[in-house]
Amino acid sequence: MKLGLLGFSGDSVKSRTDNLGIYRPESNRHIQGSNNGKIRTYQFYGQRQFWDSFNLLSITGLTFKPDGTYVYVLSDANNTVYQQTITTPWDITIGNPPLTAVRELNTYLVSRTGNSYNLTAPMGITFSPDGTKMHVADNWDRKIVQFSLSNPWMVDSATFTNTTVDNDRPIFYPSSINTIRDLCFSSDGTSLFTLSTNSQNIMSVFRYSLNSGATPFDIGTKGTPNYTFIEGINISSFDSSMRGISFNSNGTKLYTCGLTEARIYEFNLAESFLFSPGVTFNDNDIFYDGYLAGREGAPEAIYMNTTGNNSDFYVVGASNFFSGKVNIIYQYKMIQK
Repeated sequence: MKLGLLGFSGDSVKSRTDNLGIYRPESNRHIQGSNNGKIRTYQFYGQRQFWDSFNLLSITGLTFKPDGTYVYVLSDANNTVYQQTITTPWDITIGNPPLTAVRELNTYLVSRTGNSYNLTAPMGITFSPDGTKMHVADNWDRKIVQFSLSNPWMVDSATFTNTTVDNDRPIFYPSSINTIRDLCFSSDGTSLFTLSTNSQNIMSVFRYSLNSGATPFDIGTKGTPNYTFIEGINISSFDSSMRGISFNSNGTKLYTCGLTEARIYEFNLAESFLFSPGVTFNDNDIFYDGYLAGREGAPEAIYMNTTGNNSDFYVVGASNFFSGKVNIIYQYKMIQK
């Protein structure tokens, strides 16, 4: 067995020094890494590139069907959702099947609502657990748009309610935010979370609670929203430009990825899907750095799969650090808890 000491380049001293470690070159496995003296627990497993022929060079949203048979990516380059089958559930490295379904959102939305409700910079996507609702966050206009899927989980069946009254549309404008970078729901839909900056441009995670009597995963309408702001946590001290949000299955851990530091962070919640009475950052669990193997550059989206005994995470990044083409999903597996 051959061992090698490997260091990494980066935009800061922190990036260049946090990731020194001992590797087995023949397996590309990170045996031990120094991150404040802690042991790294994940290794690169594989990747999937998304469709240069479609000019999909800017993936800003990522999610999966709960059984791992479909992966969905959102592009802000053309305001389109792409759906692809995963041959072996959760393993994105096997094969590269043709697209299962595609749905352009902006032109369609304008045709239903007029220019006042177009999508300018979509940066987050999520689904209801039954796949009948799809939610897309627009960073520029600070809104969440809800689409209905007549064929569950198939994005080409997505439709938007067409009414003559502006307030009677499935659009939610979350309060207290200046931008919206991503969104997700609690497992039961009683809480909605946005990764956002506030009016002072401070990066935070905001929680909105489902109003009494309202239907979970239904955002309501612009005139009558179904979710109300409850609390938030300031996470700007870790990275001022976070780009993804995901929870573990029971809601006790919150994951974000930072664009500036090119890392994934874990936050521990005292109670499931609740920030109060406290949130702590677990320094033992800085899982990843964009320079870990010179692959991803700065991450744009994250999905943490904790169903069953799985513990994989998926990161959207560039095809190479200098290309600027954010069009690859990278999969990492836990090798040591």
